[in-house]
Amino acid sequence: MKTGTLKFKLAALTVFGTFVLVGGCASKRAAIEHISNADLALQETQKTEAQQFASLEIHQAQEKIDLAKKAKDDGDYKEAVALSEEAMLNTQLAEAKMLSAKAKTNAENSQKSTDALKNETRRNRSARHNQIKE
Repeated sequence: MKTGTLKFKLAALTVFGTFVLVGGCASKRAAIEHISNADLALQETQKTEAQQFASLEIHQAQEKIDLAKKAKDDGDYKEAVALSEEAMLNTQLAEAKMLSAKAKTNAENSQKSTDALKNETRRNRSARHNQIKE
């Protein structure tokens, strides 16, 4: 009976160890994937005008990616994933700030155009009104 129990314990330990190793690899893969995605998103954002509107967020995202890479290299995959997710959020915030600034600029330009058209219409009405009086 003792031999059977020992074999069972060894088998259970082997299965558990396999799950831990596979889980560890999955965590490493997840960390690599998260870091790659955050890095790619940041690179794409840097190709836009985001630097002009959200340089702080872009800088923070780059710092988080660098820290995530270091955490991955140190074997702290959970921290690497968390940092890369923070980097992704900083990148998304930078994009949102850029889009917001562009939308504001477009709205201001539209308002200027509308005001110019209103002024032109007033001048035309006034000129026509003066012609009618003459």
